[in-house]
Amino acid sequence: MKVDSLYPGYFLPTVAGGLLASYCASVAGQPVLASVMFGLGLICWFILGSIMLARLFARPSLPTPLLPTLAIEVAPAAIAGLAWFRLRGEQIDTVAAILGGYGLLMVLAQVRLFPTYVRLPFMPSTWSFTFSWAAVATAGIAWLEALRPPAYPVWQYALLAAITLLIGSIATRTIVALATGRLWPGPAPAPVTAGRPLPGRGPARDGARR
Repeated sequence: MKVDSLYPGYFLPTVAGGLLASYCASVAGQPVLASVMFGLGLICWFILGSIMLARLFARPSLPTPLLPTLAIEVAPAAIAGLAWFRLRGEQIDTVAAILGGYGLLMVLAQVRLFPTYVRLPFMPSTWSFTFSWAAVATAGIAWLEALRPPAYPVWQYALLAAITLLIGSIATRTIVALATGRLWPGPAPAPVTAGRPLPGRGPARDGARR
């Protein structure tokens, strides 16, 4: 596989799959399986994440239809934090703090990309924002529950309202795009061969007319 063909969507079946399985195993009362799946997701994140960052920094930019998948970069740290919370009994320890710090860095990086996202047309890949930011919102709610700052339930409801509004707006735009036939791009126009005269034109035909 060529490095230029990689994009953040590869995090979903590997990193997110392992970390979500760890979270679910913890909920189901399987701590050993949860630890195994946490290790699987974490190793996939370290390996694939390093390759992905090198690709994004040192290689050509992603094509426009894949630019929304950059939002997936915020998901691994958020899901890893949630899985670790379940493994450690909702406690904020050193590992949780490190994952939270890296997650905050990824969120701040997304703020830098916001002007790019605003200029993009609506595409099926826009759904990348739903899972990614739902993971961030859920992690934020978990942190607020663990820290319990003043009026923390208000902030939890604010996060819940924000992610609901985001997912609802994307779902609405999807329905509109489907109804108007704009969700899937049409066929690309045929390329024009450089230096080839168009039919009915050119020196020979122009001379025949004269």
